[in-house]
Amino acid sequence: MKFCLEVQASTSDVTIWVPSDFAGEIHHSSKQVSYSPSFVSRVGPNTKVNAGRPYGHFTQIPEDYIVVRSRGNITFRVFDIATGTAERPQPTLLKRLIGRGRKSSSAMDWDFLVQDQR
Repeated sequence: MKFCLEVQASTSDVTIWVPSDFAGEIHHSSKQVSYSPSFVSRVGPNTKVNAGRPYGHFTQIPEDYIVVRSRGNITFRVFDIATGTAERPQPTLLKRLIGRGRKSSSAMDWDFLVQDQR
C-alpha cells in the first residue's frame, strides 16, 4: 500500500523512519539532511528526493510520499518491515563485530594500541 507522511516542525531536528520497501518521493526543506548507510543502499535506489514540486493534495499521489518541513536537521533511517526491527546505529554494529557488545563479560585493555612503542 502507498502511504503519505507530512511532518512540520519549525526548527526542531527530525528523524524519519522509512520502511524498507519504500518506493516513492521525498521532499524536504532543510539544508542539513543526512541519510543512514542502510537508507542509501536499500531505499535510495527507489527514491526521488526533491524531484519537482510537492503535490498539493495527497489524493493525487501515485506512490509513497514523504514531505518534511523543518529548519532543523533531518535524518532518514530505515525500519525493516520483514523483521520488524529498526536499523542499528554504526557504533553498536562495530561493538558487535569486535565482540564488545553488552553480553561480553571479559574486559579487554585496548590501551596497548595507543601506547608509545619506543
